[in-house]
Amino acid sequence: MAEKKEEKFKPIAPKDLKGDQREKVQFVTNDWEENPVVKNYHGPWKEQIYWLEGLQYYFYNAASGRIEDLAPKVPREIKNVYNRILPMVRQLWGELRYPHNFYVEPNTTQSDDIKASNLGTSALLYTNDSGDFRRKVHMAKLWAIVTGNVYWKEWWNKNLRVYVKKDDGAKVLKVGNVDYNYVNPFNIRTDPYALGREGWRYTIEGKPVPKQLVEDEFDLARGTLPDERTEGKRTGIFERDRLQRPKEKEVMRLEYSEKGTDKNKKGRFMVTTGSGWLLYDNENPSPDAQIGHFQIPGLIPILGSQFYESAVKIAQPAQRQLNRFGSMVDEHIKDYKLKAIIAGGSLGPGEFERFTRAGVDYVIVRPGMTAPYWQSPPVLPEIIIRWFGFHQDEIEIETSVRKVSYGQLPKQAYRASGVLFEGMKRQDSIVLEPNIEDIDNALLAPMKFRLQLMQKHYDLPRLNILRKNTLKK
Repeated sequence: MAEKKEEKFKPIAPKDLKGDQREKVQFVTNDWEENPVVKNYHGPWKEQIYWLEGLQYYFYNAASGRIEDLAPKVPREIKNVYNRILPMVRQLWGELRYPHNFYVEPNTTQSDDIKASNLGTSALLYTNDSGDFRRKVHMAKLWAIVTGNVYWKEWWNKNLRVYVKKDDGAKVLKVGNVDYNYVNPFNIRTDPYALGREGWRYTIEGKPVPKQLVEDEFDLARGTLPDERTEGKRTGIFERDRLQRPKEKEVMRLEYSEKGTDKNKKGRFMVTTGSGWLLYDNENPSPDAQIGHFQIPGLIPILGSQFYESAVKIAQPAQRQLNRFGSMVDEHIKDYKLKAIIAGGSLGPGEFERFTRAGVDYVIVRPGMTAPYWQSPPVLPEIIIRWFGFHQDEIEIETSVRKVSYGQLPKQAYRASGVLFEGMKRQDSIVLEPNIEDIDNALLAPMKFRLQLMQKHYDLPRLNILRKNTLKK
């Protein structure tokens, strides 16, 4: 159906806010920085991203709220990283990269219901293809593996433009279209009292954007909004410490979505800035005043919480020990210097100089003992090698990503048959089945929501073009 033209909202500066609007803007600003997810999870999530990338001497200090490099404090000269987390994540990501096919089931066997369900299926197929659904959902799965948490958003994007061909062949420009994307867990705040989406009263999504874009979007004169770009760490988003940021002036754009209730059936949608400007305030535009954000689950839920555990965190303890014992082996080999044992008088004139000219260390022992020889390096303690292997095995056990998942056979099965190999690989895949089922179920809700968006905004010519484009494929 065609959208009603709404009255334009005039942005309000922080000093001019009053009553409920002032209270709500303060709530959004405070919740963006003080929501429990910021204090409890953002630091560990950032640490897990660093570990994935091989920076495994970095540690989140909860007292300072910063990521710190502990390498200078480790009492070893050799501080190697034997990154088993990266291949583990790549393997899990590969297992979860499967196609998603969505179909609308008719309510009855009547022809009208069947036609409507076919049209809904066509609409989902077409919008998934045209909106790059596969890439976006695969990136969402990567975030879900690494941090355990990621979100999905469906909304009516007024900035999109679509040409629709009418029955007479004329093309008509339509303003707005359904849009969707993943939202990384650093850029969203959910109701901390809820244990899942069904209990969310609100969400806040935010990201830094160029100041001029926001001023143009809300018809503000250039220079109206204050620059919120800072040189230090900003609360609430993921930024890499060692990368230079753009020099363009920025604002933090925050979108507050409130679900409709019995008291306020139309909900609420607000756009604010980190500095406290209220740029937009109106009813929730989503169908039935729903929240357009959805949670995509990680590998395993954290009991008593709405969040999921990170696969990287599961592997961290064994990975830390693997780095330690591997570095000890490397240090043992590196620190050993070749030593010559020379009995006094065993070398004639010139022979001593030739024997030691390589710059080796040497020891002269009492005459007549033996001919000169090279000292063997001291034997590495057996326990170090055994513990190095133990922690490699421990990573495989804890993450359920074993050698067979990488196409390798265990040492004990070096002549295993193809049937045995496939059986072992299948056993590793079984542990992912709950997560695969959870992801499939979680994606049903945004698909239903998208159909509701289409029902609200699409007219007949748009529905016809969806059907025709799908039939052509």
